[in-house]
Amino acid sequence: MNKKLLATAVAASIAPMAAQALDVSVSGHVNRAIRFADNGVDSDVQHVDGSASKSRFRLTAEGEVMAGLTAGAHIEYGSSNNAGGGLDVDNPDNKASFDARHSLLYLSGEFGKITLGNAPSAGNGIMWTSHNGAWMGTEYSPDTNSGLGVMSTDGSASGYSVFSFFPSVNTPRMNTLRYDTPSIGPVSLSASIQKDSDDSHDWHFGASLSHDVGAASVIGGLVYEEDVLGIAGGIAFANGTSVNAAWGTDDANRDDYEDMYINVAHSWGNMSVAVDYRSTDQGDNMEGRAVGLGAQYSLGGGVDVYAGFNNYSFDAPNMDLEDISAFHVGSRVRFN
Repeated sequence: MNKKLLATAVAASIAPMAAQALDVSVSGHVNRAIRFADNGVDSDVQHVDGSASKSRFRLTAEGEVMAGLTAGAHIEYGSSNNAGGGLDVDNPDNKASFDARHSLLYLSGEFGKITLGNAPSAGNGIMWTSHNGAWMGTEYSPDTNSGLGVMSTDGSASGYSVFSFFPSVNTPRMNTLRYDTPSIGPVSLSASIQKDSDDSHDWHFGASLSHDVGAASVIGGLVYEEDVLGIAGGIAFANGTSVNAAWGTDDANRDDYEDMYINVAHSWGNMSVAVDYRSTDQGDNMEGRAVGLGAQYSLGGGVDVYAGFNNYSFDAPNMDLEDISAFHVGSRVRFN
């Protein structure tokens, strides 16, 4: 066999393998802000990471491995030097964390999608269903996770710490087996089972809707698990105005916990602004209300700048509580 024939044979033998190779991509973002906070007793200037979308780094591989079957893998790590989810004026900014957000693989085709690994449950993220283009100016606010420490009017710590003003109803990413259906018209469905302890498994169900009604665009979602229910959605009009809302209840981890929010936003070009109202009812312990204003501008190239203001007021049994005010300004830079 001459060299030319040998080279042709080798090339032919490896061609199918090359065609089946997965495409690998690297992406992520850094999201940082400065926050000016006042809890009615003390004030502080804080450096924080984005609470709803903290800095992260990811590797993704995907490709068609045979006709009609796509395989993929996703690894993602999150980094937070100063967690922005809580607001504690009296503590230092340094609350560093580094976590494995995703470590999963999946197979997809006409049958839908099957996901296995450290992955989101069915319905995870559905409560963020919204047309709000200024979400980092409003929903970024410092209550997204936990630790909104409330002071009493006598200047002492009240003992109250608000869990959230936003009905995220999100289950942490953990050992998961998940199935997503193909789109059924404007609707897609998902179901998952997660192992949340040594001997306990939880089922989760989610549904998403996306549909155009004339010149308007309607989106919505629902997430359900035992004792937990959340509904979210929005409608966007051709002039750039949108109305968005969410409601959630969680009787599993917090007694009679119930949150709601409504948001009105407007976008033109690269600029978006939004106002919102939120309330939280945490059983017999606490009721709270929040009003907010946010703005977000895309500079292009994956760079956004944003700013927002939020004021929180509270009612609790036999105690007068101070309002909390917070203003933040920051930027998110994405790369891929």
